[in-house]
Amino acid sequence: MVVGSNGLLYPILGFASCLIFINMFFGELEISYDKLPKMSFVERNGTHFMVDGKVFYVNGWNSYWLMEYAVDEYTRPKVKAMLKAGAKMGLSVCRTWGFNDGGYNALQVSPGLFDERVFKSAVLQALDFIIAEARRNGVRLLLSLANNLQAYGGKTQYVKWAWQEGIGLSSSNDSFFFDPSIRKYYKNYVKAILTRKNTLTGIEYRNDYAIFAWELINEPRCMSDISGDTLQEWIEEMSAFVKSIDRNHLITIGLEGFYGPKNPKKLTVNPEIWASELGSDFIRNNNVSNVDFASVHIYPDHWIHNMDFETQQKYTAKWIISHVEDGDKVLKKPVMFTEYGLSNLNKNYAPAQREKLYKMILNLMHKSAMKNRSGAGSLVWQLFGDGMEEFNDDFGFVPREWPSLYKLMTEHSCKLDRIQVKDRVVTITDSAGRSKHELKVEQNMLMSVLDLNLTKTLEALRADQSTVGKMCAIQRTNSFNQSKTTRWIEKINPFKRQDRIDKMSGFVKPTELNHLITIGLEGLPTTMSQMLIMPPFIFTNRYAAIRLTYAKLRNKNPVWLTRYTTRQIESTGTSDHR
Repeated sequence: MVVGSNGLLYPILGFASCLIFINMFFGELEISYDKLPKMSFVERNGTHFMVDGKVFYVNGWNSYWLMEYAVDEYTRPKVKAMLKAGAKMGLSVCRTWGFNDGGYNALQVSPGLFDERVFKSAVLQALDFIIAEARRNGVRLLLSLANNLQAYGGKTQYVKWAWQEGIGLSSSNDSFFFDPSIRKYYKNYVKAILTRKNTLTGIEYRNDYAIFAWELINEPRCMSDISGDTLQEWIEEMSAFVKSIDRNHLITIGLEGFYGPKNPKKLTVNPEIWASELGSDFIRNNNVSNVDFASVHIYPDHWIHNMDFETQQKYTAKWIISHVEDGDKVLKKPVMFTEYGLSNLNKNYAPAQREKLYKMILNLMHKSAMKNRSGAGSLVWQLFGDGMEEFNDDFGFVPREWPSLYKLMTEHSCKLDRIQVKDRVVTITDSAGRSKHELKVEQNMLMSVLDLNLTKTLEALRADQSTVGKMCAIQRTNSFNQSKTTRWIEKINPFKRQDRIDKMSGFVKPTELNHLITIGLEGLPTTMSQMLIMPPFIFTNRYAAIRLTYAKLRNKNPVWLTRYTTRQIESTGTSDHR
């Protein structure tokens, strides 16, 4: 049929094109969040974070600006790019503001009233978008619920609202902590956030795995009551309130880490005397049952005046060590350094100083993790994307524009990943069940697959798609000219005979072509082609592992030397052997 120039062809085609465009654009937004990566809640066990029963160490960053950039559709790519960049660096947690009270692009326009664009509309939900994108990239969020400072409203805005309504007890900013009306404002806001159902994923915030923890308030100070009683009461009340709504997520306060007037460390560890007069106390405040982990900030150049860089660096080490000791011995909780930075406005500042300080901080975090101590992680302040100079301060940087810092942070992610692998312990017995042993990886093996059930092993490998795992594996395997290898697999089983080795390796390789296999031989003075049943008490530090590769990849089997810590567990006690 031919339609004339005055017919309906063009309007129909135009309408159809519009429908196609809408489907392509909005349909993609809706479909893209249907299948998000599998995640679990982060839990606490003593002084450690735990995920799926394994110790979880944090290397992450701050990007406070995410929600402001997620409000408008044309700036959302910046948010996506930042979360993706962090994931590529192996960064596991991003701390950002979960508030914007009053002012431009406010989330909470007035007490209990939320902006439609930021919070409730069908498509343009800023916080919904951030949480969904974080989960898509395998990044967890530490969301702060209020600000002690005036930026983005803060406690000043809450006090202003109460004062304007004629119910405020005082015009002092510190009335945020003691005014019953303002406490109610805060609770209403917290409840609205925690029970919010994400319109992109359909998941309530309190049930969302992508949220690492809730932070009650950024850098709380109540200088009108230096005894600390006012702030202490507020922390106890609000932490209990959050837990009454959300039992899935961890809670931290948001403290800077200063010691109060009654703490002996006020003179030995605090930067200066003013730090003990802020109404906060690191030990007392964090020693609340509903507070799951302690937060600490690190800004030696802002806290101590007339101090050269080398002295600042020594002080920073002392500051970190002191708080880790408190976590181990007093609080019995993880300690997380949720902000650290060095200003580029300091006199005689040089970029090498920032690199040196950050390297020291990350090394101390690594040592704490290696020693199984309470230093649970750190978050740099802060990262930005290209073309975001208006949000940059004297601490921020774009990762790809600073290759040395990019490399430093990425390598730290790999180090923590290897420690997390080291904490994956297998207990094995001989054929008669006479003795038990625990083996831990000491060398740079990325992944120890210790489950002898092959089906479960393969399922676990396919499910484990963490960015940091891929990245670390590629870094290491490139040095062995094995670019196609994305995982090291160890089958630790020194009590299986050769026929079992042949059968098991023959089963795995046709099913899983992308990974290497190793047996886990002890390297005792027997032929490497056989695996004998050895007495359970015989161990040496001369371990050798043969990586069996598929015939199409290699004809000869290389030998890779590994070393393990073995611990023999007997009824009479425990002894370690190297």
